[in-house]
Amino acid sequence: SCLDSGVDMKSCAITFYIEADGLLNLSYKKLKYKLNASQKRILLNEQRNWLKKRDKYFEEVFEETKSENGGNTLSNDFKMIYFDKKAEFVIERVKELISKIK
Repeated sequence: SCLDSGVDMKSCAITFYIEADGLLNLSYKKLKYKLNASQKRILLNEQRNWLKKRDKYFEEVFEETKSENGGNTLSNDFKMIYFDKKAEFVIERVKELISKIK
């Protein structure tokens, strides 16, 4: 709803990413708590692989967004788009983790 208001959309996107990252940490911890030692090792390896994939995606999305914005990484539009894409990627992982908690 913050982004829909059209006011300070860059801050909205950054806040969305920060909240998504918080949800990621919370859902990971909650799932980890429910698992036995063997399952925890599997989850840890899965999360490490996801983090590598995330880092690669963030690099790609940075370059893509930079290109779409004429090379300007300092504009509010760049930051809004970049952080929104990062948040959406993280939210997908949160959904995966939550589905495993049930």
